[in-house]
Amino acid sequence: MTSQIFAQATPAAATVTLLYNSNVHGITNIWAASLGGHDAIRIALVPNAEPLTSNCYIAYDTFLYNRYSMYMHNICFAPGDNVMVWSTTGNSSFTMTGYSTD
Repeated sequence: MTSQIFAQATPAAATVTLLYNSNVHGITNIWAASLGGHDAIRIALVPNAEPLTSNCYIAYDTFLYNRYSMYMHNICFAPGDNVMVWSTTGNSSFTMTGYSTD
């Protein structure tokens, strides 16, 4: 297994943004941090070739206080899976770290 930073993004306000498109099997940790002001965030893990639906969300309108962060760990993904992120204000950043198992 190889430890790495898979992706980082600061999406525009209220815009669903592709954080990562997987080409490997892996286990990930996702950090979300409010960079200034309160924010609500969404994180979705979309299976290969599937549309983004309500079933895909692993965090939905999760509130982040000003300059606070949250951490989700041990999220598995497979080739073709997409990790999508969203922020109400555009003032939150997302970092995806973890291990490739291929």
